[in-house]
Amino acid sequence: VALGLGAYWGSGAMILVASVLLVLMGSPLFVAVGVGTMASWMLLRDNSPSVVVADVFEATKKQELLAIPFFVLAGNLMTKGSIAKRLIEFTKTVLGPLPGGLGAGAVVACAIFAAISGSSPVTVIAIGSILFPMLVAEGYAEKYSIGVLTTAGGLGIIIPPSIPMIVYAIVVSRNPNALKLAQPDGTFETVSLDPAALFKAGILPGLFIALMLVIYTFFVTWPRTEAAMAAHRASLPVEEGTWLSRTARSFVRSLPSLFLPVLILGGIYGWLDLEALGIPFALRFTVTEAAAIAVVYALFVELVVNRELKLKHVPDVVAESAIMMGSLFLILVIAISLNRFFVFEQVPDAATEWMLARVSTPTGFLIMVNLFLLALGCVMDILSAILIVAPLLAPIAASYGIHPVHFGIMFIVNLELGYLTPPMGINLFVASTVFERSIVDVIRAIVPFLVLMLFCLAVIVWVPWLSLALLS
Repeated sequence: VALGLGAYWGSGAMILVASVLLVLMGSPLFVAVGVGTMASWMLLRDNSPSVVVADVFEATKKQELLAIPFFVLAGNLMTKGSIAKRLIEFTKTVLGPLPGGLGAGAVVACAIFAAISGSSPVTVIAIGSILFPMLVAEGYAEKYSIGVLTTAGGLGIIIPPSIPMIVYAIVVSRNPNALKLAQPDGTFETVSLDPAALFKAGILPGLFIALMLVIYTFFVTWPRTEAAMAAHRASLPVEEGTWLSRTARSFVRSLPSLFLPVLILGGIYGWLDLEALGIPFALRFTVTEAAAIAVVYALFVELVVNRELKLKHVPDVVAESAIMMGSLFLILVIAISLNRFFVFEQVPDAATEWMLARVSTPTGFLIMVNLFLLALGCVMDILSAILIVAPLLAPIAASYGIHPVHFGIMFIVNLELGYLTPPMGINLFVASTVFERSIVDVIRAIVPFLVLMLFCLAVIVWVPWLSLALLS
């Protein structure tokens, strides 16, 4: 199939189709991308494998790459420690007295932990494993409890910091045409696309999705769970103090956990610069520095403040993170070499010309690309899609006048839905394991939430302000 398409559409189509087919056949991603990369340079351009080696060394010069292992390590440290427990305690104390409050608190806890870990599966594991039995005990339907925790866990890749956002920025920004934004007068404006820009752009869409989940929770659970929750609370020991005093105590206990996203994002965007107020204090750092600080802060909180993670456990967490990052980096550097081959063969340019000849308006392109990405998310994980597909679609979007940052957020939200759709939905399998339910039960539970997520996606696609407002 790949050779036939290559003969008709060119070498780029052959390599792309071969890589996608190998992924769908179950080959490890580094094999699928690596075979395509080596074959492209050796067979089609008559180059030696040293070209790929040179690209690997060139990729190591990208400072943003250093942020990925640090964020992964920070997320694993907090998952093994007690930060997730403190966040759940705080959200339960604040929202628990309301009918439907614990369900809303689950969404808020997932949103806050997403701003710490940067990973959807990690969020489902850390928050879901604790809150699922609590929700069921308070009278929430098991189906709803599975659905809300599995869906809210997907906020891990939208609310910054986000590992897929870092990978997207690194891969797409290597093609200059992906950054040339077409203007109404026919000219082009070169815009920047870096992890910091995507982080800032993901804040409002992530909060919007969380808000929709909270509203849905109150609407669905308020009339159904009020009596069951009242009966459950009556059986519990009477808590000391008023709601305000309990909230204050819980806030103090959770403050080190709540401050981490403020520290990371505030340092990146200068929100902790108090010199304008006459206070000689300012924290400013890059995304990579923020990731390293997140590791140090997580170690300090877990080892010194909370003291629930033992020093002897740290080497195991580091080893687990290293294994995860070794596989990811191998795929990433090979994909960068493959994308350079695509640019060398002018595959993105050819794809842009083909699309412009058939779709005359940005609206038509957005409809087509969203349908394609939704289908792609069903059969391919988000990192595979970013590494293989994003470098081809991003230049086309820019040629239609769609801002590269907005398109990046739209791309990631589309693939977030892939976490919730069979047969490749990672969150489905994670939820099945964590909640000890069959994969069929999990799929049935997330159906109404998928409809809600499609609505959120439509708003994010057609209201670019959500993604671009904070950039200025």
